[in-house]
Amino acid sequence: MIKKFTQLLIMIGCFATYAQEMPVVFNKNLSEGNSTVNKVVPLESGDLIIAGGGSSKAYITKLSEDGKVLFERTIVNRGIDSYRDIVVTKKGSFLAVGGGTLNVGAGRISLFDSKGTPVFDKVFGENDGGYFTTVKEDLEGNFIAVGVSGGILQQGRIVKFTLEGKIIFDKFFDNSTVLHGLIIDENNNILSMGSSVDNSNGSGVLLKLDTSGVEIFHQISPIAGGVYKEFKLLEDESLLAIGGGGYGSGNSPRITRIRMDGQVIFDKTYSNVDGIFTALEVDPSGYIYASAEEFDRGRMLGLRFDGTMVFNQETDTPLTSIKRGEDTNIVAIGGKEGQGVVIKTKQNGKLIFEKKIAHALKELYVSEDNDIYATTAKDFSIVKFDTKGNLVFDKNYVKGSKEGHYASLIILPTGEMIALGTGTNIGGRITKISQGATINDISVSEPLNGIMTASVRVILSGFLRKDGVRMPVKISYKCLSDGTASGEDYLPSEGVLSFLPSDFATGSLIEKTIEIPIKSDSYFEDSEYFNVKLSSPEYTYIAKEEAKINIINQAAVVRFVGGSDAEEKGSLSYELGLFSQDGKPLVNKTSKALQLNYMFGNGSATEGQDFFGDTKTVLKIPVDQSSAKLSVKTKDDNLFEDVESVQLVLTGVESNSVESMVEFLGGARTISHIQKIKDQAAELQISKLSNRNESSVLPVAMFKVFFTKVSDGKQLVNCSGSDIRVKFDVDATNTTAVLNKDFVILNSHDLVIAGNCDNMEADIQVLVIPDVEQKGDKNIALKLTGVDSLSTAGIINISQKQDKAMATVLFNK
Repeated sequence: MIKKFTQLLIMIGCFATYAQEMPVVFNKNLSEGNSTVNKVVPLESGDLIIAGGGSSKAYITKLSEDGKVLFERTIVNRGIDSYRDIVVTKKGSFLAVGGGTLNVGAGRISLFDSKGTPVFDKVFGENDGGYFTTVKEDLEGNFIAVGVSGGILQQGRIVKFTLEGKIIFDKFFDNSTVLHGLIIDENNNILSMGSSVDNSNGSGVLLKLDTSGVEIFHQISPIAGGVYKEFKLLEDESLLAIGGGGYGSGNSPRITRIRMDGQVIFDKTYSNVDGIFTALEVDPSGYIYASAEEFDRGRMLGLRFDGTMVFNQETDTPLTSIKRGEDTNIVAIGGKEGQGVVIKTKQNGKLIFEKKIAHALKELYVSEDNDIYATTAKDFSIVKFDTKGNLVFDKNYVKGSKEGHYASLIILPTGEMIALGTGTNIGGRITKISQGATINDISVSEPLNGIMTASVRVILSGFLRKDGVRMPVKISYKCLSDGTASGEDYLPSEGVLSFLPSDFATGSLIEKTIEIPIKSDSYFEDSEYFNVKLSSPEYTYIAKEEAKINIINQAAVVRFVGGSDAEEKGSLSYELGLFSQDGKPLVNKTSKALQLNYMFGNGSATEGQDFFGDTKTVLKIPVDQSSAKLSVKTKDDNLFEDVESVQLVLTGVESNSVESMVEFLGGARTISHIQKIKDQAAELQISKLSNRNESSVLPVAMFKVFFTKVSDGKQLVNCSGSDIRVKFDVDATNTTAVLNKDFVILNSHDLVIAGNCDNMEADIQVLVIPDVEQKGDKNIALKLTGVDSLSTAGIINISQKQDKAMATVLFNK
């Protein structure tokens, strides 16, 4: 029972790490139907500018840092319109680009002032398809937008224009190709990458144009259907790009590196099956890392800058993202239907851990503390793993929805996260998740004596940043009096917790402990609780504001404390008490009586013959009581026996309380106690059997000693197993015959009532001596003088009313 009690406390109280969460600042849809939030730009004020759209509208929206809509500007649907990118200009206006699809709508560039008022709205096409994917401001204050034209050709498109909307150039590249990446280098050159619009047409493209739009290089993947997924400009101004192709395109995962003048440093594939590199990470120490998706499997690749391999490891699930942590280790995530994976390796590819999870994972973020965050591919969940791969939380932020997921994860300068979602019917979803405090429910055992301390953990998910500096956190706490526990059970406390960033090493758990004294009492009771509430957070949010503190009694003990023996036709009693583990009496304060299950054990008394063995009588410790008593009636018989024992065995305790345990002393499965049945008091009586003639020559039984019960005079059978030795003598006062002259007693020294269950009396044998000279009758009087009682049986006394008897010897006349 003690083991079970301990396990219960562990089960309830030790889940603080997994209970850590990040609070939601806001969680909302920005449009209806099939829609996506494509881009979020944080402003210095903390407000957000958002671009998105879909089946219902294209829009830009400005939200406050707590999610209030400050303004929203939309384009009436002409098919499927969406703003796909937005930038904040140096003048504080907002430039958004987007459009329709490959076949419907047209490319669109729109400028809005700082209040959301439209300045211009340029459309590129006649509703035959096309859109812009990305826009950036160059070093001269002009803007570059890249995308795809509509119509039959569906060419990659680059447009350069002024802030006033004047077109500087509008160029097209490669049929069936969409441009979706854009870099402006330090010389104001334009670098872009593109991909085939499907698996069989178009190409993966890497472009570099000078500021006037003249090509510097134009690299095309060798197999149709190629894709470039991501690219980076390295410190030597060379361009590094990853790509490949979809399943069935014939394109394997590819990495290309090109010098600033267009000379190819390397252009390699690293697998013999169709697939694509999904993410790229460049290590300052000179390593390149990439993750790959190859239908139902994946790949982690490590390269030196010259393209030679450090490691090339195949995984059993596709990988969707890869990042380098501050600890220089590499983290990759991915998965397939119903199975996700998180892999962490050293820089050389040596495995640190590989953790499985029930979701396929999509977007990855590794914090400065090397904690791992990821979105799931099939729903609106975010998971967090610590630096050792332990799951910290797995939270679905749009419960019940199976028609969307978070498509991207953006980290704000404050350290907060923005998750951008897409869905069939759920609309454009944006969720802001911040750092916050979680206070954890615990269960504590009430002390046996005095006071013990309950330690309530408050865990901070991380520190928010202001101007790049981690900010200290303060949170107030207070015990509430809204639970079932009272001031008799604990000492209420309140105060302020301070979390200083300098007190916590990178990657360590950020936590503080609230110490609350818990008092002992003399009650066995149902679990009680009180709440501790967090409030007034500074530079953080509260993810879980209240903790429930359960106070559970330590296991109580039931033991026998006494009882009483009884005579036949009486009542035995058994008394039990409720105690703490250290022997302190307890009062039952649970909502119901404690039921004690019992049976009769192997005593020497026979159930049904010597006592009434009915176990239907309820044995319980009532509410507000600390003991229980059971009476057992004994039966009457005509047998004189040794003391008999009745063993009462307790087989279990039934308590209404789920959490407060009660057991037998020492944790025994059963306990027992013996009480004894003693025979009622017995006595010896003597009676005359007959007178005798003096002429009789044979011994004769003239007297009989009877063994009887005092209460009712009924004769008893000696079943004690031992003989009862009777003592008697001649009553000289009433005897006229002369002993040894007129008569002789033959068994004066060995008169016994045998203990073999056949005897209830004994005869006194007298031999009369003939005397012809005698004249007249003479009396023989006897009296009982004592008995050898049995120490193991009932009490035997000499009857005070019938302790003498007299017989007459009739002499011949």
